[in-house]
Amino acid sequence: MKIAVSSANTQKISGPAAGCNSFLVYETLNRKILKKEHIHLKADEIFSMLKLPLSKLPSHPLNGIDCLISESLGQGMSHKLTDQGIQCLATNGADPDGVVLAYLQMSPA
Repeated sequence: MKIAVSSANTQKISGPAAGCNSFLVYETLNRKILKKEHIHLKADEIFSMLKLPLSKLPSHPLNGIDCLISESLGQGMSHKLTDQGIQCLATNGADPDGVVLAYLQMSPA
């Protein structure tokens, strides 16, 4: 599973996700974090600038994510991503690693 977390400073979860250009991307397996990578989006890669669905942009750095976690998510963006099979979660948690681990514990194996 691939999880993207909006994080302006790579230390805390931030939002709104639509305008965020900095994400932590987690590769997970069997409820464990295998890899964490910081992704910095170019101006034209930010969600609010996308003209096509993420699934139709194979070279986009966040293509292939299964879940997006952010401090805040706009309803329109959430609907667009959910329609593409991407789960969207808003959280008031601050610690990216902790929120991802909690999500993994609650998701089906």
